[in-house]
Amino acid sequence: MRRDAPAAAFLRALRGRTVVRTGVVLCLLLGGARPGFADCGEGLDEIERAVGIELAELRVDAETAREADALTEGSETAFRALHSYRPEEIPPRYDAALHRQVRTLYRNVGAPKRQRLTGLRDRAATAYRARERQVRQDQTRFFEAAALARDEGADRSESCRARAEYAAGLDRYRAALVRYRAGLKTYTTGLDVYRKQFLDPALRGYHAPAVWTALIARFESETATERAEFLQTYIDALEAGVLPAVPSSERSDESPAP
Repeated sequence: MRRDAPAAAFLRALRGRTVVRTGVVLCLLLGGARPGFADCGEGLDEIERAVGIELAELRVDAETAREADALTEGSETAFRALHSYRPEEIPPRYDAALHRQVRTLYRNVGAPKRQRLTGLRDRAATAYRARERQVRQDQTRFFEAAALARDEGADRSESCRARAEYAAGLDRYRAALVRYRAGLKTYTTGLDVYRKQFLDPALRGYHAPAVWTALIARFESETATERAEFLQTYIDALEAGVLPAVPSSERSDESPAP
């Protein structure tokens, strides 16, 4: 990547994305080392290129997660609306008793599991943004040190130290990007399973009571194994992938979005 012509292709690819709203993308791809400082903080060029690639891929993953959210919310809204149909709209085979049981399953199983997935997704986003803020601070310190080092007779050791710290911080940020992308994919897959295995049959049973009967039997078994394990694989993976807690000074109260 040339320093006088940074990754314009990445900037075009990332234009309009909402995952990283703070401007760090422009800083990362336009910044980094300055001419004359290639003898310290080795590897920064490669790390910046890797970060640019991950950010471009994150845009795709985030959009896929938003689409899964929209589909899931639409199915949940449709299911909640089933009990409000007028009598003349109710199909002949409708079974009110089965409907009550499925609504109870939704309240006790479906909705809590879905909320758990979303809560973990939000925690992962908050941790990712904390790492993003930290690397932006490292970059600012490096730019300031580099500017001082360009002054005649200035000591370049501080600039080299700041450059090395920035390179290390940027590599940690790259790792956070990889982990956050993996979490978004897990979240998206979990929502797909939730729709296909719970919401879809919950909707179909309105016209085909046998579907509701099968859904109830699955989650109301004697051992309730299906109930306990439903979506748990994705929940466990998200819990394991959430970044370790960051210092309180790095935490943000903003509402995260995929």
